[in-house]
Parts: sequence; C-alpha cells; structure tokens
Amino acid sequence: MCYLRWFLLLVVLFLSLARHSFSFPPFYEGPPVVLIPGDGGCQLQATLNRTTTLHPYICSKKSDLFTLWLNLDEFVPYLFDCFIDNIKLIYDPDTRTSLDTQGVDVIVPGFGNTSTVEWLDPSKVSYGSYFVHLVDALVDFGYERGVNIKAAPYDFRKAPNEGAMYFWKLQQLIEETYKVNGKQPVVLISHSLGCLYTLYFLNQQPEAWKNRYIQAWVPISGPYAGTTKVMRVLTSGDNFSEYVIPSLTARLAQRTYPSTYLLLPNVDYWTPEEVIITTPDANYTTRNYTQLLKDLDYPTGLYLLNDTEGLVQDIKAPRVPVFPIYGTQVETEDSYTYTKFPDSQPTIKMGLGDGTVNLRSLRAYRKWRREQPQPVREHEVEGAIGEHSLILTDQSVFKFIIREVLSPFIWHHPRKNPRH
Repeated sequence: MCYLRWFLLLVVLFLSLARHSFSFPPFYEGPPVVLIPGDGGCQLQATLNRTTTLHPYICSKKSDLFTLWLNLDEFVPYLFDCFIDNIKLIYDPDTRTSLDTQGVDVIVPGFGNTSTVEWLDPSKVSYGSYFVHLVDALVDFGYERGVNIKAAPYDFRKAPNEGAMYFWKLQQLIEETYKVNGKQPVVLISHSLGCLYTLYFLNQQPEAWKNRYIQAWVPISGPYAGTTKVMRVLTSGDNFSEYVIPSLTARLAQRTYPSTYLLLPNVDYWTPEEVIITTPDANYTTRNYTQLLKDLDYPTGLYLLNDTEGLVQDIKAPRVPVFPIYGTQVETEDSYTYTKFPDSQPTIKMGLGDGTVNLRSLRAYRKWRREQPQPVREHEVEGAIGEHSLILTDQSVFKFIIREVLSPFIWHHPRKNPRH
C-alpha cells in the first residue's frame, strides 16, 4: 500500500510538471478557427479630448474610454449627430491616410479573443448579436473560446491599404494559434467586408506560408465584386433602417470611410450599359465613378477612390481550400432613380442577392475553380435566413462548417483531404 501511494504521488507530480512544460491541444482536436468580421462587425471604443463639438450642450468634449460602435443609446436625434461627428474620418492627402477627428481617439478592442465580435453592443441586447451564434455552435461541438476559437477585429472604416499593422498582427495570431494547437493549420472564417480583407491578406502571403498555416478559408456573404448599395450610400447615405435617423447625417461619416470605396461595384462584373444611378441630368455606371464624385462635390472621395482601386479588383484566387457560404433569393438593391440629386432618397429597383450584396458579386469567387488546384466548395442558403447578416444564425451554415471544414475525418483521411 505504501508503494502504491508513492507511485500515485509520482504520477500526479509528473502530470503537474508536464502541464507546465508542454502545450496540450484543447479537448477537440480539429483545426483551430480565427474569425474575421465584416463592416460594422466589431466594437469600437473611443476617448474624447475635443475643444469644440457640434452641439455644445449635448455632445461631450471630454470622456474616458466608452463604446463608440455599437452604442444604441446614441441612435436618437441630436445624439446621433454627436456619434457621426466622432466616428467620421479625416483624410490627409499628404500621407494618404485616414485619421480620427481631432480630439477623438478610436481603438479596436479585443484582438485575439471573440467577445467583441460575438456582440457588437457590450450590453448584449439581441440587436447587437453578431458571431455569437456561430461561436456557441462551435463550443457545443467541443471548441473553446480563446484556445481554438480566436478573432481578429479591425477598424472596418478603413481599407486594406491602411492595414499594414493589422495584417502583421493577423499573421502573428495565426502562427501563434497554429503553435498552441499542436501545430494544426488554421481555418479562417470571415464575413462580408472581412472576406475582402482576408482575400487581400492571403494574396500577400507566400505559398509556403499558406501551405503551412492555413487549413481552409470559409468566406460568408462575400462582396467579392462590390455592391450597388454603396453607390446609394455615397450619394444620399444610409440610416441603418432606423427611420428616426436622417440618412444625410449618416452620409457625413459614410463618405469618409475608405472601405466604402473598396465596396463599389467592380467594373468587370457590371457592363458599361448598366445604369446604376439615374438622375434628371446624368446617369452613372461603374465606368464614371470619378464624374459621380465630382457631381457630388466631394473631392476627398477622388483620393479615396484612387487609393482603394485595384486592391482586390482582380479577385485573385487565394490558393487555399475555400468553402464559400452565401444567401440568395432575397430582394437586394439593384439600381436607383433620383428626382432630386443628391440630397434626397431615391426610388430603388430591386434585384436578387442576400439583401445587401448582389448575386453576381456573391458568386464572383466561382472563377477560382479554374484558377487554383485547391477545392472550392460552396453552400447556398435560400430565402430569408440567407440574408446578409442573418445567415450567421443559420443552423445549416453551422452544420456545413463543422461537417465539411472542421471534421477531423475530412483532413486526416487521405482520400478526404482537399489538399490531395
């Protein structure tokens, strides 16, 4: 009995030392996941040290760190003016960079963990839910937050040309996640604008790096060829479907975002004859963006257009296994007719897509099937549940990701491994 006690004590001591000496994989040994959110898909925080404001008796000049996006309490008249003035960007043509308004310091919290992409509103009201349903589904499958599910939020107001530091951090996060999960390659899951960020990132990486660190990429609701809705946003603004909010006020910030111009419809996917904006004096297609911005009397937009053109316009194949997911059969804005241009809301002609992105853009990745040896396997969600953001709550999406991408049988069985 004495020997047995000593033996058990030695076993406990050995396991204790081993736990501190080696990195153990999590309970579920499938490939780790890194989430890359879309436009408006993560929290932004800010501090204020302003000398002037729009409404001196309403807008704060000084503040400690607070939630800038998404704080629903500010989506009311007058306070919304303060919000827009704080979240807009100022373009510096000398450095070709976009800066926060003077006296406003915006940060992106939570890099590496999932909390600030699961809920956009820290109070966790249902309106502010984002990646939480997908993360919950992965946790139910055996994944663990902060171990083999991580996230890489970014300043979604900007475009990839200003993201050098972000992409460096993303690369480090992927490599570290690979290391602590038993040197398993990482699955990237991105949504909306995050798909363009991910595509840009992957196309900057050497083949050897991708072969080592990237297991697969799951782009969801990808606006690969842009969206016509952005032309309305630039022209007359978008009020987030909050009818008490003036779209023209929202436009004051939306026009300043480089990411807005990144999402303009791709000239290779709309013909010169397709008129997207009709006005009493002129028509606008994908071929005369410069004229549109001049007629809008927004010269800063010409700089932003020039800076973002060509970043992802060729929609170059990423050369990793890709599992695109998108919705269809949802009425989606197609073109616009203005009786008063531009300071009014247009009559909207609808087409098909996911409610935000046009169908031809959602399917633009299909050319990758002939451009890369790695597989491209899609999952299409029809009807209302396929709506641009609502798709992140769809059980069929979770099952597709788990079955086709994260299942260890897919990657460890030689006949099922898409890399072969």
